[in-house]
Amino acid sequence: MVAAFKALVQSNSPVNPDESEEEEAQLSVVSAQIEDANTQQEVNEYMRFESECETEFDGRIKRHSCTIHRLQTAVRAFEKDEKLKSIINWARIIVRTFRMSHVATGELLKATGLTLIADVSTRWNSTLLSLRRLDEVREPVKEIMARHLKIPGLTPGEWLIIKFIIRLLEKCNTVTDKLSADKEATIHPVHFYMNGLVRHLE
Repeated sequence: MVAAFKALVQSNSPVNPDESEEEEAQLSVVSAQIEDANTQQEVNEYMRFESECETEFDGRIKRHSCTIHRLQTAVRAFEKDEKLKSIINWARIIVRTFRMSHVATGELLKATGLTLIADVSTRWNSTLLSLRRLDEVREPVKEIMARHLKIPGLTPGEWLIIKFIIRLLEKCNTVTDKLSADKEATIHPVHFYMNGLVRHLE
């Protein structure tokens, strides 16, 4: 019975390990493309909602949209910038391909005690969290990728851009946290934080 089970497992296992890794990489690419489409849809839906609200109020009542939602929409739009999108998407592919490999994830966990964080479109600042962790364990990731994964890594210049993106998004994360308090009023410091954010981006 054990022999029959082993035969069944072997018959359903990939013949070539390289093919399995290539399939995982392809799945990661498709996943990144879907994420990109979801980001665009999210931005479009928010802008449509804002437009509908403006039409509904029609100037009769002074309305303030949610600052955090506007900020997060701006962050999502920032991620669509043509100069940055390809690098962010490739970082996502690396993270997802890495996470799909039990061997790679196990080695990273053994070496650093950490795992890579997936970017989830429904979680605020998730791109920052994902990129920050990737940068934190950059050297072990590069070594493990060279041994186990069949996809190219980021170039030194792209790693520098990742650091630049992290630096930009860190302030957005801080402002989001400050304005997300649920036990105190947060409308009064909005201008203070927004002005600070503008200065940071400049």
